[in-house]
Amino acid sequence: MINEIAEMLDNSKYPLEITEEIIALAKENNVVIVFGACDDLMEFRGAIDEEIGAYNGVFARINKNGLFDDHDCGCEYALAAKNACSQIRAIWNNKDRKCSWLYKTDIPHTEFTVFEGNDVFCYGIVFSLDNLTP
Repeated sequence: MINEIAEMLDNSKYPLEITEEIIALAKENNVVIVFGACDDLMEFRGAIDEEIGAYNGVFARINKNGLFDDHDCGCEYALAAKNACSQIRAIWNNKDRKCSWLYKTDIPHTEFTVFEGNDVFCYGIVFSLDNLTP
């Protein structure tokens, strides 16, 4: 399903407006859509509906339950849970791929493109929470 959703979103125009039908399809299939907004937001839609501040780039930690709240209490249990999470790196102003936002992760995913005019604004990603550990 991740390929199908990524295909529906590919070549979108900025700002990305995801239809309710695509969001519902993603939710039903435990799929997450990640993309950039403005110069400081990492957006999550579908099985996760959140945004995090990403000014100049950020790492988001995620597991099967959603985004990991990295509140750094220092206890061994929180550290173990944090280390067990997968990561998504939001990269701002990528020179190699000439875009405002790019996402890197080891999570199996499919990429889609969002354009601002004739330029790539964002290479978003689509993945399934089913591929993550608890």
